[in-house]
Parts: sequence; C-alpha cells; structure tokens
Amino acid sequence: MKANLSLLIIFLLATFNALVFSQDKTLSINQLMQIVREHHPVIQKAVFNVRVNEAEVLKAKSGFEPVLSTTFSEKRMEGIDYYSNLYPNLSIPTWFGVDVNAGFSDLSGFNVDPTQTFGQSNYLGVNIPLLKGLLMDKRRATLKQSKIFYEMSETEKTVVVNDVLREAVERYWNWVKAYEMRKVVLTMLELNESKMDFVRRSFFNGEKAQVDTLESYTQLLFFQSKLIDADNKLYKSKMYLSLYCWKDGVPIDLDDDVVPDEAWKDFDQIDDSYLFGLVDSVYVNHPAVRLFDFKSDVLEIDKKLKFQQLLPRLDFYYNQLGQGYDIWQNIQKHNYFQDNYQYGLKLELPMMLMKGRAGYRIAKLKIEQNNLDYIYKSQEVLVNFKALMNEYQTQKQQLSIQKNIYNNYQYLVEVERMKLENGESALFFVNTRENKAMDYLEMWIDVQVKFNQTRYNILWAAGKLN
Repeated sequence: MKANLSLLIIFLLATFNALVFSQDKTLSINQLMQIVREHHPVIQKAVFNVRVNEAEVLKAKSGFEPVLSTTFSEKRMEGIDYYSNLYPNLSIPTWFGVDVNAGFSDLSGFNVDPTQTFGQSNYLGVNIPLLKGLLMDKRRATLKQSKIFYEMSETEKTVVVNDVLREAVERYWNWVKAYEMRKVVLTMLELNESKMDFVRRSFFNGEKAQVDTLESYTQLLFFQSKLIDADNKLYKSKMYLSLYCWKDGVPIDLDDDVVPDEAWKDFDQIDDSYLFGLVDSVYVNHPAVRLFDFKSDVLEIDKKLKFQQLLPRLDFYYNQLGQGYDIWQNIQKHNYFQDNYQYGLKLELPMMLMKGRAGYRIAKLKIEQNNLDYIYKSQEVLVNFKALMNEYQTQKQQLSIQKNIYNNYQYLVEVERMKLENGESALFFVNTRENKAMDYLEMWIDVQVKFNQTRYNILWAAGKLN
C-alpha cells in the first residue's frame, strides 16, 4: 500500500513538473501583458506615485486638524513674583475659513500686564476673514488640489500602463515575426539540402550538368547565410522582449527554448467588432486627454486663490470672556458686545496690488495654455485612432490576398520541381520560383503579424490597453 502511494505521489509530481515545463515553453501575448502589468518597474514606479499623492492628501488635511497647545510662563526677580501664567488653548480650523478658538488662563503675580485678565478666566471666540481668504485660502486650495493630484496620478498610471504595454506588445510581435521568418528560412534550407543531394546524384548518374551542382550549392549557401541573419534577428528580438519580463523587481531572460504561442494564427477566433465602437469614447475618455481636464481643475483653483490676492485683508476676531474655567456658563450668558468680550479688526491693503495682479494674470494665461494643449491632444488622439483603424481594415483585406499569392507561387514551385525531376525544367527556374515564393511567404507573415499588432495599437490609441 505504501509502495503504491509512493508511486502515485511520484507520478503526480512528474505530471505537475511536465505541465509547468510545457507552460514555460510557450509565451502568449496575454501572458506577457500580465507579467508587464504586475512586475514592470516603470509601472511599479507609477503605482508608487499614486501612493505618494495619497499621502499628500493626508498631509493637506492636516491644515484642518485641531491644534491643542499649552503655554506656561513665569517671572521671578529679587524675591518678587512678577507673574505666573498657565494658558492652554484649542484652535479648530473650519472649511469656511473661520477659526474657532477656546482656552483657559490662570494669571497670578504682583507685576502683570494690566490688559490681561487676572486670576482664572476662559474665552471662546472666532477669527473671521471678511474679504481676503473668505471664499478661498491656501489650506483649502491645497486640499482641493491634492485630491485632484491623487486622481490625476491614477490617470497618469493608466497612461503609463497603456504606453508600456504598447512597447511590450510591439517587442512581442517583433519576436513572433523573427521566429516565423527563421522557420521559413530553416524550411527552405532543408529543402535545398535535399535538392542538393538530388542534383549531385543526378550529376553522377549523368543526368545533370556540373553547372547545376554549382547553382544548387550557391542556392544552399544563400539560405545558410539567410539562416545566420535570421538567427541574429531572433536573438535580438528576444533580448529586447526580455526588457519587459520581470519578476519581483528582477529582470528575467527568456530561455532559448521559449517560443511564441501559436494561438495568434487562428484568425477565425478574432472578434474585432468592439474596436469599431471605441471611436465615440476616444475624444473624451482617453486618459492622456483626461489629464488636461484634471490640470484645468487645478488651475481654476489656483486662479480663485490668486484672485484673493486682489482683495484687501480685513480680519475680524471676537472672544467671549468669562471668569473661572466654566466655558459652558460663559456661553449661556450671551452677553455678546455687551460685557465680557474682546474683539478686533485688522486691515491690510497693498497700495498698487502688483503681486496680486501679476499672479492673477499668470493664472489666467496658464488656463488658456492648458486649453490649447487639451484641444491639440484631443485631436492628436483622434487622428491616431482613425489612422490605425484605417490601417487595420487595409491589413485585413491584405491577409487573404497575400495568402492567395503565396499559395499560387507555392503551387508553381511544386510544378517546377516536378518538371525538374522529369527533366523538363532547369534548376535555375526552380530556384527562381522558390525565391519568389519565399518572398511572398515572408510578406504574408509580415501582414499577419502587423495585423495582430495593429489591433493592440488601436487599443493603445483608445487608451484601453490596460
């Protein structure tokens, strides 16, 4: 029983390893995109930027954080107690620019400031900006802008993901093309090796001239040279693709035996109807365009803040005073502006308002500049999308045409080979047919790869490649 169980465990482990091994042998476009989304350092940097802006929001909220402070001071000289003062205070900022203040005081001594209340007292009051700072101030502007910057960083992350995925997809299809082109050259090389053997045997049998062996050998050398070039292109494309393969902050080199997934060749399974429905959302919902909307909101807040610089500062403060530490009893008396009160006004007005006028003018110019950038970016995005859609439809038409051309030339090659074997054709014509057929096969592969690549480029142009 134990032996059977051990054999079962060994079988399961072997099966698991085989499955992992087979999965590691192929790399699909969706697998690559998933790796890039989760591990690429540029995207991770964008994620960190979002977290930084989230922390900035918390920092901006601190401008409305209640502050509890306590001051204690005492003076004694030549045996005389001048004063001793304990002064706890609570300040509560509000969203409307009004600060609420409350506190206690315990003042004693023989030489105290006569403007201060002797003994135990309390106060409850407000500070109100009547002009400058009433509708907008620095702390409100900072909090509003920090929230927008947080949303903006989320959109910027989407733009980064969109762009990085496009680069990765382009590298992937370059790799697929190089891989398929090498397969074509390798197949042609094997065919010409067989043809070389056939011509050589025919020469020794007296059926072919010596010049045919030279031509056959030259054709073989041509494809050997093509294979070297194809190997180099495949190696380079795989190295560039490795730039987008990361795991836990460490770059991963693709093994030599990793090959593209063949599923991309199944064009019957492609559903491209959704691509044609993206045009209506490109102009408005593209993340690169939305960034200008966020920037416009930030600039509008800055404009409102700069407008405050044109207003004179007129601040009013009022404190309701009371004896002892019972603030609640102080509130119940309601002797506002009758007894136990303290108030003041502060007026400040720059005579020429140069700083305010310059700041407000700059804020308006920045908004106009952002509007121009918005219009240009919107148009650029729309043009890119329409151009790629047109290219996609053109490539879709080219697919069947190029396939038919290649099939026809391949048929001509087979006919020419049969004629050569029957002694009805020359090796020159077979080689010419083969070279031409290979050219059209490479063109057909190129169209297939570009067709797939353009589909992803359309999603990128629509800002949806994320």
